[in-house]
Amino acid sequence: MIQDASKDKKMYGGYSATNLINMVARTVYVEGHAEGTEGRKAILSVIKNRSGGDMNKVPSVISKASQFSCWNKMTDSDWKNYVYNVPSNGVLSVTRSNTNREIWRECVSLAV
Repeated sequence: MIQDASKDKKMYGGYSATNLINMVARTVYVEGHAEGTEGRKAILSVIKNRSGGDMNKVPSVISKASQFSCWNKMTDSDWKNYVYNVPSNGVLSVTRSNTNREIWRECVSLAV
Protein backbone atom coordinates (compact mmCIF):
# COMPACT_ATOMS: atom_id res chain seq x y z
CA MET A 1 0.00 0.00 0.00
CA ILE A 2 2.73 2.47 0.93
CA GLN A 3 6.00 2.27 -0.94
CA ASP A 4 9.34 3.03 0.74
CA ALA A 5 7.70 4.04 4.03
CA SER A 6 11.00 4.26 5.87
CA LYS A 7 11.84 7.42 3.91
CA ASP A 8 8.29 8.75 3.85
CA LYS A 9 7.79 11.75 6.16
CA LYS A 10 4.30 12.48 4.87
CA MET A 11 1.30 12.16 7.18
CA TYR A 12 -1.73 10.08 6.14
CA GLY A 13 -4.96 11.05 7.87
CA GLY A 14 -2.87 12.31 10.80
CA TYR A 15 -0.65 9.22 10.99
CA SER A 16 2.93 8.66 9.86
CA ALA A 17 3.61 6.12 7.13
CA THR A 18 4.99 3.73 9.75
CA ASN A 19 1.85 3.98 11.85
CA LEU A 20 -0.37 3.62 8.79
CA ILE A 21 1.44 0.43 7.80
CA ASN A 22 1.12 -0.73 11.40
CA MET A 23 -2.66 -0.22 11.53
CA VAL A 24 -3.22 -1.86 8.13
CA ALA A 25 -0.99 -4.83 9.02
CA ARG A 26 -2.68 -5.26 12.40
CA THR A 27 -6.11 -5.14 10.80
CA VAL A 28 -5.16 -7.71 8.18
CA TYR A 29 -3.48 -9.89 10.82
CA VAL A 30 -6.30 -9.89 13.34
CA GLU A 31 -9.06 -10.23 10.75
CA GLY A 32 -7.25 -12.77 8.58
CA HIS A 33 -4.69 -14.67 10.63
CA ALA A 34 -6.75 -17.85 10.21
CA GLU A 35 -7.11 -17.28 6.47
CA GLY A 36 -4.59 -18.06 3.78
CA THR A 37 -2.65 -15.47 1.83
CA GLU A 38 -5.55 -14.92 -0.58
CA GLY A 39 -7.91 -14.21 2.31
CA ARG A 40 -5.48 -11.66 3.75
CA LYS A 41 -5.13 -10.04 0.33
CA ALA A 42 -8.93 -9.85 0.13
CA ILE A 43 -9.01 -7.95 3.45
CA LEU A 44 -6.42 -5.55 2.09
CA SER A 45 -8.54 -5.10 -1.05
CA VAL A 46 -11.54 -4.19 1.11
CA ILE A 47 -9.46 -1.52 2.85
CA LYS A 48 -8.24 -0.15 -0.49
CA ASN A 49 -11.72 -0.15 -2.02
CA ARG A 50 -13.38 1.52 0.96
CA SER A 51 -10.71 4.22 1.03
CA GLY A 52 -10.99 4.79 -2.72
CA GLY A 53 -7.23 4.43 -2.94
CA ASP A 54 -6.74 7.58 -0.83
CA MET A 55 -4.17 6.83 1.89
CA ASN A 56 -5.52 9.73 3.95
CA LYS A 57 -8.84 7.90 4.29
CA VAL A 58 -7.37 4.56 5.41
CA PRO A 59 -7.31 5.35 9.16
CA SER A 60 -10.98 6.37 9.21
CA VAL A 61 -11.96 3.37 7.07
CA ILE A 62 -10.21 0.94 9.39
CA SER A 63 -11.39 2.52 12.63
CA LYS A 64 -14.99 3.13 11.52
CA ALA A 65 -17.46 1.45 13.86
CA SER A 66 -18.56 -2.06 12.85
CA GLN A 67 -16.32 -2.26 9.78
CA PHE A 68 -13.60 -4.54 11.08
CA SER A 69 -14.54 -6.63 14.09
CA CYS A 70 -11.08 -6.45 15.62
CA TRP A 71 -11.63 -2.75 16.39
CA ASN A 72 -15.30 -2.85 17.43
CA LYS A 73 -14.83 -2.65 21.20
CA MET A 74 -12.01 -0.13 21.24
CA THR A 75 -12.51 3.44 22.40
CA ASP A 76 -10.80 6.26 20.52
CA SER A 77 -8.02 6.40 23.14
CA ASP A 78 -7.59 2.58 23.01
CA TRP A 79 -7.31 2.81 19.23
CA LYS A 80 -4.66 5.53 19.33
CA ASN A 81 -2.63 3.71 22.01
CA TYR A 82 -2.71 0.50 20.00
CA VAL A 83 -1.81 2.10 16.68
CA TYR A 84 0.99 4.22 18.11
CA ASN A 85 2.57 1.26 19.90
CA VAL A 86 5.45 1.15 17.42
CA PRO A 87 8.95 0.93 18.89
CA SER A 88 11.26 3.89 18.31
CA ASN A 89 13.44 1.68 16.09
CA GLY A 90 10.49 1.44 13.67
CA VAL A 91 10.24 -2.34 13.85
CA LEU A 92 6.56 -3.15 13.70
CA SER A 93 5.18 -5.84 15.95
CA VAL A 94 1.96 -7.05 17.47
CA THR A 95 1.88 -7.02 21.26
CA ARG A 96 -0.22 -10.19 21.52
CA SER A 97 1.71 -13.17 22.82
CA ASN A 98 0.02 -15.60 20.43
CA THR A 99 1.20 -13.82 17.30
CA ASN A 100 2.29 -16.10 14.50
CA ARG A 101 5.43 -14.31 13.36
CA GLU A 102 5.35 -15.74 9.83
CA ILE A 103 1.79 -14.55 9.27
CA TRP A 104 2.60 -11.19 10.91
CA ARG A 105 5.57 -10.66 8.54
CA GLU A 106 3.30 -11.43 5.59
CA CYS A 107 0.72 -8.90 6.82
CA VAL A 108 3.37 -6.20 7.14
CA SER A 109 4.67 -7.06 3.67
CA LEU A 110 1.16 -6.80 2.24
CA ALA A 111 0.58 -3.47 3.99
CA VAL A 112 3.75 -2.01 2.53
